[in-house]
Amino acid sequence: MRKSVFILLTIMSISLHAQQAKQIVDMMSQQLQEYPQEKVILLTDHDRYLPGQTIHLCVMVRDAATHAPSGMSRYAYVELTGTDGIVQQQLMLSGTEGTMASQMKLPADLPTGRYCLRAYTRYSNASTPEYETLRPIIIGREKRPEFERPAGKTSITAGRTLQSTVRNKKLYVRIHTDAATHPYLLLHCRGMIYYCAQTAPQTELKFKTDNIPAGVSQITLLDDSLNIIDQELVYIDAPAVELKSRVTRLSTDSIEVVMQLPRQLSTDTALLCLSIDTAKIKSDLRSRLLLLSDLNFPLSNPLPLTNTPQGRYALSELLHNANWTRYDLQSVIHGDLQLPVREPEQWQHISGSVVMTHGGEPEAATVDLLSLQNGTYNGTHTDLDGRYAFDSLDFRAGAAFVVQAKGDIRGRQIRIKSDADELPLIRPDHRRIWDNPFANIFAPYDSTFEGRQMMLGEIVVKHRRKRRPPETREIQTEFADASYDQDFIDEVNATCLHDLLRRIPGMRIIGDKVYIRAATSTVEHLPIVIAIDGVLMDYEYNLDDVQMPDVARVEIYRTGTTAIWGPRGGSGVVSITTKRAGGIVFNPNRDMRVIRPLGYTPYEPSLNSLHSDWIPAVQLTAEPVVLRMRCPQGAGLNIQGISNNGCVIEQHLKP
Repeated sequence: MRKSVFILLTIMSISLHAQQAKQIVDMMSQQLQEYPQEKVILLTDHDRYLPGQTIHLCVMVRDAATHAPSGMSRYAYVELTGTDGIVQQQLMLSGTEGTMASQMKLPADLPTGRYCLRAYTRYSNASTPEYETLRPIIIGREKRPEFERPAGKTSITAGRTLQSTVRNKKLYVRIHTDAATHPYLLLHCRGMIYYCAQTAPQTELKFKTDNIPAGVSQITLLDDSLNIIDQELVYIDAPAVELKSRVTRLSTDSIEVVMQLPRQLSTDTALLCLSIDTAKIKSDLRSRLLLLSDLNFPLSNPLPLTNTPQGRYALSELLHNANWTRYDLQSVIHGDLQLPVREPEQWQHISGSVVMTHGGEPEAATVDLLSLQNGTYNGTHTDLDGRYAFDSLDFRAGAAFVVQAKGDIRGRQIRIKSDADELPLIRPDHRRIWDNPFANIFAPYDSTFEGRQMMLGEIVVKHRRKRRPPETREIQTEFADASYDQDFIDEVNATCLHDLLRRIPGMRIIGDKVYIRAATSTVEHLPIVIAIDGVLMDYEYNLDDVQMPDVARVEIYRTGTTAIWGPRGGSGVVSITTKRAGGIVFNPNRDMRVIRPLGYTPYEPSLNSLHSDWIPAVQLTAEPVVLRMRCPQGAGLNIQGISNNGCVIEQHLKP
């Protein structure tokens, strides 16, 4: 009887432990599905530039767990910062299937020194802001920082419950604990579990590294109640995949490259980035992909940590003091899954608020968004807090919009604000970037540069007499197709407005009505709209009622630029500013402002795509691909890429 009870209890205990191990695996798998995270990799054509040159760059957005292409975020951001943390420039990139290319023009007066490029998506930055994607570059002729060997060796395993080492292509894990009778050992790489089982309190396990995913693995020891006892990080390296390639020298400055995937990747596809390297700098894509974005502290140069013996020992020290925090493992195991704090950015967004100039509660208002480039129109209403938002937008850098608000404001003046005026768009806590990966790596963050700052150009202050409000001057001088001031009117000695408008190409006057050559007026035969000091007149308004001595300025808006006047301006607008109005053209019951939000910068290759020294995206399969590139004598070809299955491709070819 006792023997039967003992066997039954043993079976129940084994079943319970098996269920708990299955619970851990199921919860982590569900977490990866509910909250997939992104990893951003930044590649550049060189690592040293001169002021005035152009940085060609490519951003690869990958799934943080599998390293497969991530199509969640449509846009990525790249910032150029100095050693003081001030943002010098910011770019927005657009692409598909996780690949985005663009270029950054450096100012000719940019001070030389060490800089850093930072790449992120809004989704990855909001979800895991501590996992920075940094790439150091040098502007000018400053020497690269040398790798410094850490002084002395310290014991990093003394007193630890878990001890792990990697040698002879095996991972050894030692457990020294009496805290739990039947502890659980969990091993995962980027959230993908490859071992989870109950083990003995005092034991040693070994695993072949060939069966472990490359990258940073977390070893976790849990008690019977699935509470974490101890954790440790370990790095498993992997060699890069070698392509089948052939390089032929065509001339003194050009080569022909033939590439295809090797046999082990014949069923896979890969995205490659090709650049001509004259400085013979070794590629660091593998160390960046497998190490940099899996450590939650700033690290600008991970290459020495994986390529030298002293660097590998220093890496062990770094991992000993670090932790993997992409997910809260303790909460996930107990079923408390994490959810993203922000949705992936699929479209651009313009938002802001409408406020009363003299205080008071915000009134319900209608907000219009008008594009000055193509004349498109969008409308929305403010919420209870006076906020407005426009979604599903897609526009390039330099695009200008007019935002105007109107509503029942009972004689009070309103003012419209735009969030696009704030740069940079995302403001996480600033983190210092260390050139030496071992110096002050765990020091507190420098509070001198708390928050992100944008470097402004030189400001020149000049005194001049104020003639009209800045908003009025901006719209008049920038968006009008033709503008005639008082000096021009006196010079041509125009006796009436009809006499002045006859001098404009495309204008035709029929009776007392004026028409302008444009799409809407040609089809509908509508006369242009007259605006007197910002107020739109009826179509029956007669221009002869305006006396020329009272006119201070006349501006003409054709179809396209008339978006700032609303739907009625589709047939063209003649804006007349009188001397009595003093140049104020705004209706006091309507506020209007011009904004230029950050738009994406498309990739513009400097040379022909078939004869270039930088090709940011080449889709490679098992079939041969032939490319021609510009390559001077003595230079080499750097090939970097990632396959859809997460394999890293790094190769340096010498013509």
